Amino acid sequence: MNNNISIPNQDLLEGIFLQSTNVIAITNADFSNLKFEYVNPAFLEMTGYEVDEIIGQPPQILQGPNTKWEETKRLKEACMKEISFRG
Repeated sequence: MNNNISIPNQDLLEGIFLQSTNVIAITNADFSNLKFEYVNPAFLEMTGYEVDEIIGQPPQILQGPNTKWEETKRLKEACMKEISFRG
């Protein structure tokens, strides 16, 4: 993977992430030790977390007694297949 890729209109893309009303959360790719690396304001609004509380935390921090395990399974399957997830 080339980490030195130049992204055209990077400011535009950043603006889209920041202004999107859709939740965007990005983790590392280490399935044995997943951690949030980026979340957008829509994620923070939906979860009630502050950015410094969530970055570096595992996604399991969002699980609670009302977690729908079917959705969790679908999310894991989407990650393993490297496809997007809506849920």
